[in-house]
Amino acid sequence: MSEEARENIFQSLLELLKYDNLLTVYRLQGDRNNDFDNAILIAMIRSVSDDRAKMSQMMLAITWDRLQIAKDMILTQHTYQDHELEQFLRVAIIQNRTGFVRKLLDTEADMKHYLTYKELQSLYNTMDAKSQTIGKVMKTTAEAKYDGVITLYLIGKFLEKIIEGSYRSPLTREDFDYETMKDEVIECPYDMMVVFACIMQFHDMALLFWSRCKEPIVSGLIAAKINWYLSEFESNKLACDEDNAEALMNQGYQFEQMSCSVMSECYRKFDRKDWTKILTAPRPLVNNMNLIELAKNINADNFIAESPIQSYLNHTWMGQIHHSTSMLRILLCFIPPLFMLLRYNKRNMSAEEKQQWEKDQQKKMRKRAGIKSLVVRTSLTGDLEDDIMSLVPAPNRRKVYWNEAIIAYYTSPATKFTLHFITYFIFLAFYGYTLLVRPEKQGLVSNRCNISYYDIILCLWILGQIPSEWHQLMQQNPVTLTEKLRVHFREVFNVLDIVGIATYLASFTLKAISPKEAEMPISGELTKHNVYHIISIIAFLLLGLRIIQVLEVSMKTGPKIIMIGKMMVDFILFLFLIAIFLITYGICSQALQTPNQDKVSGFSLYNVILLPALNVFGEIGLEDMQASFIEGHCATGEGTCEEDIETLLATNTVASTHYYFLQILMFLYLLFVNVLLLNLLIAIFSNTYETIESEAAKIWKVQWCAVVVEFTHKQPLPNPFSLIWYLVFSIRWFVTKLQCRNCEPCIQETEVPPDIDYYDLHMKEAEARENYSIQKEEEDEEGDIRKSLKFIKDKLMISQLNSLQANVSSMRSMSVDQSEQQVRDIKHHSTHRDARKSPYIGTDIQRTLLADRNVPWEVAFPYNPPDFTEPEILKNTDKFTVDPSNTSNIIGAFNKVLEIDGDEVDRVSFCGTYQVIEGLPLNPRGRTGLSGRGQLNRWGPNQTAEPIVTRWARDLNDNQIILHGHPVLEFVGIFLKESRKWAIPGGPIRHGEQLTTALKREFGEDALGSTEMDTDQKELVRVMLKEHLALGIAVYKGYVDDPRNTDNAWVESHAINYHDGLGTSFSRFPLRASTDGESLSAEWITLDRNLDLYGNHEWILEKVCFHRHAYNPFSTSAKKQLPVVAT
Repeated sequence: MSEEARENIFQSLLELLKYDNLLTVYRLQGDRNNDFDNAILIAMIRSVSDDRAKMSQMMLAITWDRLQIAKDMILTQHTYQDHELEQFLRVAIIQNRTGFVRKLLDTEADMKHYLTYKELQSLYNTMDAKSQTIGKVMKTTAEAKYDGVITLYLIGKFLEKIIEGSYRSPLTREDFDYETMKDEVIECPYDMMVVFACIMQFHDMALLFWSRCKEPIVSGLIAAKINWYLSEFESNKLACDEDNAEALMNQGYQFEQMSCSVMSECYRKFDRKDWTKILTAPRPLVNNMNLIELAKNINADNFIAESPIQSYLNHTWMGQIHHSTSMLRILLCFIPPLFMLLRYNKRNMSAEEKQQWEKDQQKKMRKRAGIKSLVVRTSLTGDLEDDIMSLVPAPNRRKVYWNEAIIAYYTSPATKFTLHFITYFIFLAFYGYTLLVRPEKQGLVSNRCNISYYDIILCLWILGQIPSEWHQLMQQNPVTLTEKLRVHFREVFNVLDIVGIATYLASFTLKAISPKEAEMPISGELTKHNVYHIISIIAFLLLGLRIIQVLEVSMKTGPKIIMIGKMMVDFILFLFLIAIFLITYGICSQALQTPNQDKVSGFSLYNVILLPALNVFGEIGLEDMQASFIEGHCATGEGTCEEDIETLLATNTVASTHYYFLQILMFLYLLFVNVLLLNLLIAIFSNTYETIESEAAKIWKVQWCAVVVEFTHKQPLPNPFSLIWYLVFSIRWFVTKLQCRNCEPCIQETEVPPDIDYYDLHMKEAEARENYSIQKEEEDEEGDIRKSLKFIKDKLMISQLNSLQANVSSMRSMSVDQSEQQVRDIKHHSTHRDARKSPYIGTDIQRTLLADRNVPWEVAFPYNPPDFTEPEILKNTDKFTVDPSNTSNIIGAFNKVLEIDGDEVDRVSFCGTYQVIEGLPLNPRGRTGLSGRGQLNRWGPNQTAEPIVTRWARDLNDNQIILHGHPVLEFVGIFLKESRKWAIPGGPIRHGEQLTTALKREFGEDALGSTEMDTDQKELVRVMLKEHLALGIAVYKGYVDDPRNTDNAWVESHAINYHDGLGTSFSRFPLRASTDGESLSAEWITLDRNLDLYGNHEWILEKVCFHRHAYNPFSTSAKKQLPVVAT
């Protein structure tokens, strides 16, 4: 190349350098993460910065999945219209770009405006990678004709097929016309997109849509069922992808667990009324099924086994009867009026009942005032009745009346269950008597027939069972009769009932048409009398097996019934296996015994099938086999039948060969079957037992749910009295039909949801889902921290590890991740310290001095601590507030949650099961140096509610104060009079009080001084707290190292953080210390390392800083740095 040419190239390069936007440098040997397509995309973006190429740039970023470039260089430089964002959203969904979908939804893309029925159907038909699989699924599950186009009708049919029950998809209803509604937006777009993502197997996208859907519990259960079905579909294919099938199954369990977690969060956060409404409310999204019905239809056993479901079922099982009532007492009170002796749950008083109660109280007060008017009027001002009624408010609950007790007793599922099976026992005993005694002794109806009066009674009982079975069949969830029958006959006991009833009616009919006989023939030919007697015995056997259902109620025997069923399946499969060896040996054995028989007779079949089976059980039958062998070989003409076996074997070479070969064959057969196959059967049974025993609790809970649901809808009267109930029911139905014959068609009430505030319900579910998501993120962060620490430990040399262990502070300063540093800084001490300080707070009592090694109860050493219980506490005789001095007189029981007088008494510890020695509970953290109860109200755990109200600290210009890159927190604190320390507001949770109620009450009393407010001010505070104390984060739940703790009583805390991020809610509250004298002031306190905090409140506030990503002044790194303030 000439010098002039090189000069021209150089000048061209200099000219290009004037335009920086046209230059993009890509290093081939550079960072391996800097892909070539990244460089191309960056070059395209830099070359054209106007709006002409903004669409193509974003489309290319989505196609190449370059989310970070789109965030930094595309979305920040251009402004997109709504239809453009919707186009990007469509492409991101089609190409399974979850990150782009999340980013677009977080910006300005509106899914509610974007997703129409037409667009949804279009999305189902634009998939290429999954089109073949989805087409097969649609073809095998949908009833409608599949022609390669996935319509919304097919999707609806697919969902109906897998969910079953009474579910009817809104996409298949008659009122849904795709042509007229295709341009309408979908009411629940995210719920529909969860279904879409699960069918297309876009798991991450399904999780994203679930986090934004309207009904997270319902959508989670449906998503779980779709994944389980696709996993089963994948497993049944000839070319099965086991990894994909297992992944789909695990994804289904993940969605089920998410639904369980949201339901548990609702159970924990809201009161019984609210979470019961969430559980039982008809859901329009699934054809007005409630959550229990939906979980049963999709076999979500883990969801059914959750505590909220089981708590509701236990409450439903007893009905209005108190839960402490035993089944024996329910049975003994069957005869009126003994049922009035039972204990029933109190009922809420209506407004009219409260007014009547106040009138009755006023009458009583007038009588007393007439006698002691002078004394009373000297102590009260104003109107006497108003003064007294203001001091004695009307109760909210009352006892049940006698007429209500009748209904409550006979409609309780527990009563129905007890009465039904007691009468069933009587029926079986009566039936057995008729089988054992001659008809003449039972009293014949006529001298010309075999029917007795006992037979008539039995027949009436059986006839009463028929409408009961029909009623149970109609209660099944499916709509069509065919589907109802299919679901009904899944239950083995239902099959036994139907077959047993049919068998008995057949025997009764045959007995009625048979001629009368003096007695049953026991010899000669088989008569009709013998036939119907055998059929009656079979019917008794089938009906008697129904009594096994009684065992399902018990948690100990219930899983055993499941084991029997599973083992029966295993045994049937085993019979097929053993039949191969049995028949093979039987044919060989028979061929060796009788080699020249003319034809296969019944006796030969007996030798082929039955004798080998008897050989397995030890019935060898050697003499019969030798006789058959001699007879078979006499037919060959080489011997006489009069010879014995020894003579035959000595004179007949063929016979001796056959005989010894038969002996060897029998030995091998018995050895293989008795040793190998029978031990294989034992191993199979053992495996089934261990599998079911490991999940016994869950299996029983699922069984329990089925029993409760069955007897909730069962008729109240047992057979044969149920005939009266069904007769009255039929008459009422017939009269209703006659009255409505000339009326307009009635609206189907079952299709209309009841009067439920679905907006409030959805908001509560969304709040619970948000709390679950936060907890999940925290767990994931902690898991990542553990993995990082494990990785570091695995990579460090032993010498380096020893040096790091010798210098913990230097190890913390060399932390890889800031989250690791924060977690280490806020590590909680497992051994309590404040609970061992002397003297005991507010007294001169000295605790026994304890070394750390002697704190655990497992360490034996001479220990005789002083005993102390505050005398002022013992003066309170209200057992619901303060425990008596004797633990045997307390309400409730240690380590249990019991319902007493309609209120829950919770004595369960967050630390797990604690020891109870000689009636006294032991502190789960060990010795404290002081026995007794100290200043605490209750023996054992004293649960407290601690509302942590925070906001960002701001300077005079209303800017957030930043320390070391993190905002500084302020919290509402109270200054304690006794300890002279700052503390978080809080106090004990009363028996039967919900956590949210206790949090509001304690914050109002400790920080707002609500105890001294008038009624209007209290109502205003209550409304304000209800509005703002709704969304919180659970910071801590567990043991508190409190100086009031003793060996037998300790404090446990629920710490919930409520944050005022904008400074517009809690900042407006006028803080005022309580007037009980325990605190001197209530103020907004800036978190500072020099604060003297009460108990473990410093550690709890550290956790708040960690959750809020705020500056942590208590951490090790913070204490080493100077507090330089920057705004």
